[in-house]
Amino acid sequence: MILIIDNYDPYMSAFYRYITEEYSCTEIIRNDEKTAEEIISLRPEALIIGSGAGTVQDTGVCRDVIMQCLGSIPLLGVGLGSEILGECLGLSFKDTLCPPGKMYNIGFDTSCRLFRSAADILPCMCSITRSVNTDSLKDDVKIIMRDEYGRDTGFACEEKKAYGIPVYPAFIGAEGKRIIYNFISLIKN
Repeated sequence: MILIIDNYDPYMSAFYRYITEEYSCTEIIRNDEKTAEEIISLRPEALIIGSGAGTVQDTGVCRDVIMQCLGSIPLLGVGLGSEILGECLGLSFKDTLCPPGKMYNIGFDTSCRLFRSAADILPCMCSITRSVNTDSLKDDVKIIMRDEYGRDTGFACEEKKAYGIPVYPAFIGAEGKRIIYNFISLIKN
């Protein structure tokens, strides 16, 4: 089962439907619905930490769950979920500006398992307000997404099967399905 932790994001129900088109054994819970121990007892095969409004302090049990699962199951953080995952990997983030409602390009590191067989540059329409502070990068974490403004927006610790991306794959268009498929394939490997 893929378990999605919802950080009260208004797009979560659409993302849940998007995921279940590829992997039907998927459950969703809110970040304050269960304790970290109750979530771990569900024995998820993979964990997706969803986006949401607010800051990492508003993500409930996410930090505790990530720390207990890091390195044992595939983890995908999206938006705010990416930021809390990154912090658990020792990263820091900085505020960044993006004109709202503007289409712009994001480049992908296609050597990363998450982006295997995906295009290396895709248009995206989403306001990204935080980016990775590259001074905080660790040896086992690399940048996997950079937008046309030079902002480092996605990261991976492939050794621990942990990936952080700034936007829901559905916002990336058809290639988003490829990203989800690649994440699901990590469960089987």
